[in-house]
Amino acid sequence: MTDKNTTYSQSHGQTLLDKMITSMAPSSVLPIIIVNKQGYILFINKSYEEWSGLKCEDIAGRHITTVVENTRTHIVASTGKAELQHLQKCFGKTVLANRIPIFDENNSLLGAWGVVDVYDISGITSLSQRITQLESQISTYERDLHKYRSSQYTFSDIIGTSPAIMATKKDAQVAAKIPVDILILGDPGTGKDLFAQAIHSDSLYASGPFVRVDCVTFSSSKISKHPQLSESHEHPYGDTVEDTIKAANGGTLFLDEIGDLSLDLQSKILHFIEQNRAFQVEQSDLLNFRVIATSNRDLKAMVKSKIFRADLYYMLAGYTLTIPSLKERASDIPALLNHFIDHYAAIYNRKKKAFTPAAVRKLMELEWAGNVRVVREFVKSTVIRTEDDALAYSLVDIEHFAAASKNGALPQASFSSNKEQQSIQDLEIQLMQSTIEKNRGNIRASAAALGIERNTLYRKIKKYNINVDEYRTLSDK
Repeated sequence: MTDKNTTYSQSHGQTLLDKMITSMAPSSVLPIIIVNKQGYILFINKSYEEWSGLKCEDIAGRHITTVVENTRTHIVASTGKAELQHLQKCFGKTVLANRIPIFDENNSLLGAWGVVDVYDISGITSLSQRITQLESQISTYERDLHKYRSSQYTFSDIIGTSPAIMATKKDAQVAAKIPVDILILGDPGTGKDLFAQAIHSDSLYASGPFVRVDCVTFSSSKISKHPQLSESHEHPYGDTVEDTIKAANGGTLFLDEIGDLSLDLQSKILHFIEQNRAFQVEQSDLLNFRVIATSNRDLKAMVKSKIFRADLYYMLAGYTLTIPSLKERASDIPALLNHFIDHYAAIYNRKKKAFTPAAVRKLMELEWAGNVRVVREFVKSTVIRTEDDALAYSLVDIEHFAAASKNGALPQASFSSNKEQQSIQDLEIQLMQSTIEKNRGNIRASAAALGIERNTLYRKIKKYNINVDEYRTLSDK
């Protein structure tokens, strides 16, 4: 045991390793191996000799990797990080290995010892399966958490070239580059969340987390009486809202629909941010993050009514963006239609088709009360429900929009024609009749003009009881 590679020295007296070798290890009924910091074997006890078939005097001084298969004890000896209940295959057996670092009284790393659990062989298989399941679950949770904490969109994902959206996009790009809190206002469905994520992705905080707080959900929670911010709530960042805010350190804290927060929570969040955030102040124990908040409410009016804190409002409103409604950017509708068609055609494995020019013109006249979100759902419904043999999405297919409206999924469709509303069915019948009349009752030509297959047109003619012969007769007069 005097090999030059061992760490203990007789000149320095009996070390902790000596004590383990001479007292504790020999008395153990479990196989034990001890290595120094460099991974060289110092000792194996009698149980280890019986289990492995080795002799201590034969392997002392040798590096553990030359003796034990698949060992990691030398790694633990160098890192000081324990590894417990790890499956290991060695000496023709599958065992549970525990690798534990050894420190002296000054917390200096001396080496490591490996303890082999060979007595619960029957449970190893089930334990291995359980470990595999847990590791898989942990990986899934980590992926979900990463997805939840990451922004998914950039400014290139904001569709449209209208003056209104381009001006807002330019303003947001300016805000992204400076460390300032941002308030994003706009009607539901305008894309406030999209802008928040794009700002984060283009900012100095892009490499940090994007931590979302659903203020609607928080407003329904019970408020703790703890003097610090300790609102109990289920979320992936910890046990409290305080933990959630801390999780945003180095990134962006996204307060979605902040107008739905109770006054008590407004106060707690504001207090914690002011007391714990380093904004343009260098102090190691403070947090560094930007706040982006959204709201579809009139926060100014809420401040006047004393249902929203003025100090919180002014903290956020230093840089305010207002996202235009779809009515203010109607020229973007064709681009949005094409974008969502491509998206959902790929998801549902449907043919990629465009809306006919006539259909696009009519869709641009719609009152899209739900803004871009409703356009998205409309296109999704159209892609799924329109027959794949159609050459294009035409006015005939817009009936799906009316069907969805009846179920409350979409706002009622209202086309402007001589300032009067027409039902989708009436519009469809008129369109088919005028097209058939123009083509003198020729079904092939009429179907081509409508952008649908002949069989589809025949079904529509039968459905609406349209007399095609009448148009052929008229053409002969």
